[in-house]
Amino acid sequence: MDISENGKQIGEKLFVLLNDAQRNELIKYVLEQKKQPSSSAHSLPAVSAKRQLQTGSVLPLTEIQVGDLYFCLEERIVRVRGQEIPLTAREFDAIHVLIVNRRRVITFELLSNHIWGYDFEDGTIQAIHNLMSRARQKLKVEPDVPDYITSVRGIGYKFNI
Repeated sequence: MDISENGKQIGEKLFVLLNDAQRNELIKYVLEQKKQPSSSAHSLPAVSAKRQLQTGSVLPLTEIQVGDLYFCLEERIVRVRGQEIPLTAREFDAIHVLIVNRRRVITFELLSNHIWGYDFEDGTIQAIHNLMSRARQKLKVEPDVPDYITSVRGIGYKFNI
């Protein structure tokens, strides 16, 4: 994580690293800071969509819009040109790690750990290639839709804007 990045970029990367409990604690902390008068100079930007939790508190959704592609982490929705893309859990997880690290090459090892939760093994490369191929095909809803997922030969994949 590069501290010179804007808050949104840092937040997207941080959310990839945190588990659900840690995310909720961080959100609660940020919301508490926002309520304090001394933090008004550092107030959070307006959020386009919110969700109501059972506790009654309102938390922002993690939404990313890249061209015609819309991604929402909490609702696990991906849309291209308004059309919802039916993704498997692993396809969604792969797109998640790529989209929050836009333009960065994500190695096979990192993808393996994020998608399957275990260390990289020799047979995993083919499984990742197959998974990315299916995800790429699903995102291509029309011929003129750009290829969002690019292969970096021998290393991994990246998400193109």
